[in-house]
Amino acid sequence: MKKQSILIGFLGVISLFMVYSCSQNPEKKLRKAVEDLILPQLDDPLSYEFVSIQFLEPFSKLDQLKNDSLTLFIEKFEASIAKGRLERDIAFISESNRISPSDLSKIENKKAEIADLEALEKKYIDSLLIIEKRINSEEGKTEFIYFNAKYRMRSKNRMGALVLQDYLVQYDEDYKILSFESMD
Repeated sequence: MKKQSILIGFLGVISLFMVYSCSQNPEKKLRKAVEDLILPQLDDPLSYEFVSIQFLEPFSKLDQLKNDSLTLFIEKFEASIAKGRLERDIAFISESNRISPSDLSKIENKKAEIADLEALEKKYIDSLLIIEKRINSEEGKTEFIYFNAKYRMRSKNRMGALVLQDYLVQYDEDYKILSFESMD
């Protein structure tokens, strides 16, 4: 009888622990992760006050691919502009009646730069095509890379003034903090 009551008590404690650990909502989990990270860094940890958490849009693989695509497109566009400027410079030098040996050297250098830029443009186009295929294969999938939240808190600074601070928190699905940056 005594063993049964001990066993029942032990099972009750375990079930309470399970209910508590499973019932933690996302806000509590993120709050705990942030507090574990930031409290040791504060000037006055005892003055810390949690204010709010605002969950923002998660960042998926598809979002990452679209950002990569946009970055490559901008770099390709900049290379095209540089190439156009070099071609304009060559045309301007070539239009003069007398072309000196130094002008010929400048033209050759600019042509070499244009060839480099054309190779770079081709590389950008190839990369864009690869990314476009990956975007099409990821369409409709929701595999997230990380999640974002705005974390607001108060604490005293070195001078003793109570300061309201906003942070952008990036975290994974296990609530491990990936990035923690001040928004001020």
